[in-house]
Order: sequence, then C-alpha cells, then structure tokens
Amino acid sequence: MSSIKALIVDDSKSARFSLRKMLKQYNVKADIVESGEEALEFLKNAEKTPCVIFMDHMMPDMDGFETTRAIIADDSITDIPIIMCTSNEGADYLAEAKGIGAHGTISKPPTPEGLKEVIDNLVCEPAAEPAPVEAAVAAPAVSSEHIEQMVQAAVSQKLEESIGAITNNVISHVEARARELISESVAQETARIQDETLLACNAQLQELHEEVLKAGKEQTNDLIRSELEGHVGETIQAGLDNLQSKARETEKSWLADQDKLRTTINDSAKKTAEAVMSNAGIEARRIATEVAEQAVSSANASSSSEDAAKQARTMAIVAGIVGVLAAAVVYFIK
Repeated sequence: MSSIKALIVDDSKSARFSLRKMLKQYNVKADIVESGEEALEFLKNAEKTPCVIFMDHMMPDMDGFETTRAIIADDSITDIPIIMCTSNEGADYLAEAKGIGAHGTISKPPTPEGLKEVIDNLVCEPAAEPAPVEAAVAAPAVSSEHIEQMVQAAVSQKLEESIGAITNNVISHVEARARELISESVAQETARIQDETLLACNAQLQELHEEVLKAGKEQTNDLIRSELEGHVGETIQAGLDNLQSKARETEKSWLADQDKLRTTINDSAKKTAEAVMSNAGIEARRIATEVAEQAVSSANASSSSEDAAKQARTMAIVAGIVGVLAAAVVYFIK
C-alpha cells in the first residue's frame, strides 16, 4: 500500500514527533517544520506536494491562522487541505478556522479516532510506488562494498526508527510527567493564592470590623455624652430649683420664727416692765404716803400754823407729782 505524504507545522518538538509517530501507524509519512516561515519555504521548494498540512494554532512570529492565510494567498502553492491543531474545539473556533480557509480542526494532542477520521476523508493522490523491475536474465554481480553500504543504510534506518520510537516514548513520558508537575504546581499555587487571598480578606474584614466598632463607639459616646449632658443639666437645674425652693421655705420659716421670737421677747419685756412699773407705782405711792405722813407729822410738830400749812402743801404737791409720774410710767409701759 502506498503511503500518504503530510506536513506537520508546530513549534513544539515533542508535539511534532508525537504526531509523526501517530501518522506513521496510518501509513502517513510526515515531514516536519517548526514555524510558519519554514512551512512556506518548504511548500515552495517541495518536489512532492503533501496531501495534508497539520497546522498548530499557537506559534511565535506567525501563528497558525496567519500561516494558513499566507499559504492560501500564495498562487505558487497548490491548494492543500489544512487541519488546525488546537485545544479550542468549539463551534465558534471551527467557524473562524473555516472562514480563513482551513478545512477543519483536530484536538491537540489528537485522539486516534479523530486522526483516523481526518485521514479517511483525504482525497489525495498517493506517492507513486516504484515501478516493478523486470527480472533480469542474469543478476549483476554485487560488490562487498555495495553490500556493506546497504547494510549500513538498513542499520541507520532501523537505528533512526528505534531512536525515534525511544524519543517519542521519552517525550510522551516527559510530557505526562510535566503535565502532572504542572497540575501539582498549579494546584499548590492555587492553594497558596487562595490562602493568601483568604488571609488578606480576613485582615481587611478585621480592619473593617475594628473601624466599624470604633465608629460605633464614637457615635455611642457622643450620644451618651449628649444624653448625660442633657440629663445632668436637667438634674442640676432641678436641684437648684429644689434648693431655691427649700431656701425660700427656710427663709419664710426663719422669718416666722423671728416674728414669733420678737413677739415672745416683746411680750416678755412688757410683762417684765409692767411688773417693774407696777412695783415702781407701788413704791411711788408708798413714798407719797410716807411723804404725806411726814408732812402731817411735821405740821403737827410745827409751832406756827402757817409753817405747817406750807409744809403740808409742799408734801401734798410732792406726793401728787410722784403719783402722776407713777401713773405715767404705768401707762407708757402698757
């Protein structure tokens, strides 16, 4: 069975060898290039045009879409089916790929089923098989040097195939291990970022909580201070009013007590004065009586009636004056 020629365009060495190995299982011989520029150069100078191009999408300098546009725009390159190799397998990406001229897409890395479907749908003229050599009447002689070269070529080809198989196995193992390491690293980094984010969020929440508590305390203190100021002011004013009221009551009571004390003192003074004056009046009457009696006695003893009469009148006047004074004193005291 004739083999089919293909071209692999991918900047990843491991991806190129892996796809090349898979294509070989379907009798597809693939040439490989690692950039869009190399692909254009290869197609312009190739003796045999490949039946299909497997184009990587993500490549430096020229990506898969740019390379596809350049191949289609170049009139010197025969129309070749281009299959985009990408992890984007959605309908939107397929529509975009076909919009620039690609024939389809395949997952990266490709599955055996998907790769077989692409190869089965190819319409391509296989590479010509070498024409059968007619049996010679006589076989030419073969030198030992030629035989040695043939053996070396066979050994080199077998060695290259073995190295390619080993390389593909190593690359597959390395890729699998790399994916595991990347997954572990991504998981660890994700956990670290989550922890740091959680710590940062907790710190921000704690800070916000403290600010809210501080603001609440300040507002509460202001409210309490305002309430206390109003309550204390009212209490002080009520106390002052109460003290003033009690002071007025005390003043009234004190004045009433003063009036009572003054009345009591006055009454006591009057009673005392009355008693004294009463005694004074009695004493004055007694004195007047004594004076009158002395006057009578003097009159009786006097030799002259005229002198007795004068003494009697004098004594009577004195007694009258004393009596009047005693009556006056008693009147004023009352």
